[in-house]
Amino acid sequence: MEQQRKRKPVRGESQKFGYCWQATGVELSNQIAALRGGGCDVGNIYIERAVTHRSKKRPALANLKRAVRPGDVVAFVSFFDAIAGFREMLEFLEWTRRHKIMLLFVRDQIDTRTPLGRLAVAAHELHLHNRLAEVRSTTKHGLAAARLQGKIGGRPAALTAEASAQATELIAGGATMMEVAVALGVSRATLYNAGLTAKKNGPPGRAAQKMASSVDDRLRTRRR
Repeated sequence: MEQQRKRKPVRGESQKFGYCWQATGVELSNQIAALRGGGCDVGNIYIERAVTHRSKKRPALANLKRAVRPGDVVAFVSFFDAIAGFREMLEFLEWTRRHKIMLLFVRDQIDTRTPLGRLAVAAHELHLHNRLAEVRSTTKHGLAAARLQGKIGGRPAALTAEASAQATELIAGGATMMEVAVALGVSRATLYNAGLTAKKNGPPGRAAQKMASSVDDRLRTRRR
């Protein structure tokens, strides 16, 4: 039923292709039935499996784009469920205009081979642009509000200010980067990323074990 790769057909009359995508745990039978009712042969239906709005790879959609030619028709079940993601759908609509691909949305009864169908797609496309702008605005204001509350996004720092001060003290006392890393329980890369360097950089020895014990004692004392 699913066809992953096809050769482009010899140019003749326009052909009709179908596309649908499957979210995790969702059956495809109703979508496939709708596309077949819209005139798509089973062999020309491209199915995107286990895809989400955040999925970057869309192999079935990429194969569909390679198969169609100008004048062909791509059918979907409905406009707003055609492709996962607002941005991805807008990009696809722009691509169809550049390559002169016609669109059919079966349940919406929208066909861009007619003036009324093109007008309906234009109206829906404007709605998508507005929705995407709303999402971006909401995200922007949410991040700004979080920053006002002192919440900064991203991963937390691997080296705290207290540990960084301790590392600086150890380095000033002549410890190597390896010894400091062992003492603090972090990697040397973490120390380098924090802007810390030492003149020596050898394997850890007994000094590292003593430093680790000393660091643990100091941290426990400060926590009390």
